[in-house]
Amino acid sequence: MTGELWAGDVGQGNPNTTGYEEISRITKGGNMGWPVMEGAHCYPPGTATCNSAGMIAPAQELTRTQSNAVIGGMFFSGNASAALNDVYFYGDNASGRLWGARADRGGAFTETQQLTPTVANLSSFGMDSRGRLFALRLGTGTTNIASNTGAVMILESPDMVPSAIRSTYRNGSRPIARSDLMNPGKYSLRSLDGRGVGPGSRGVFIAVEKNSTATPRLVPLLD
Repeated sequence: MTGELWAGDVGQGNPNTTGYEEISRITKGGNMGWPVMEGAHCYPPGTATCNSAGMIAPAQELTRTQSNAVIGGMFFSGNASAALNDVYFYGDNASGRLWGARADRGGAFTETQQLTPTVANLSSFGMDSRGRLFALRLGTGTTNIASNTGAVMILESPDMVPSAIRSTYRNGSRPIARSDLMNPGKYSLRSLDGRGVGPGSRGVFIAVEKNSTATPRLVPLLD
């Protein structure tokens, strides 16, 4: 999906009334239907017919019971998770729901899955240089949106492993062992000063395992 422009459209009118949110793939010179249509429906609500010739349907349509303020997201493109490559993540500011979806070549979503947990006051998505995807939240939960606080959530997947786990083992204040663990498996540690890690010790073993969650999820990173 590199080089494509996608957008989340909050829709028109009062969010508590009948209406639709949408996620669309924007194309050069394309007619997305705004404001003649909202989602795949004529606008305003109740309009029986409208001229929809040449208009491009959204990749995903959400009713107001699903989303009141859709937050258009990002495609996962990092190498940290093969399972998440080319999955588009988006959410709803009001309910905190988040979804991951795959798109076909025509720009329509073919697989959609809701993530856990919900993220109240979802405001944006971001990605770092390693391809890790983050969700940003305003406030401390359902309140205090204007309190200059917030949180950053990072996306995890069952096939993700830590890029590195650095551990330092000390004997008092003196470091005696350090390790960088890059992949799942079992590792043995030896002391840097040549002595045993502990009296009578035959070695220290650490097991690094893949994330055991069944589905992708967001976990707190900064709060």
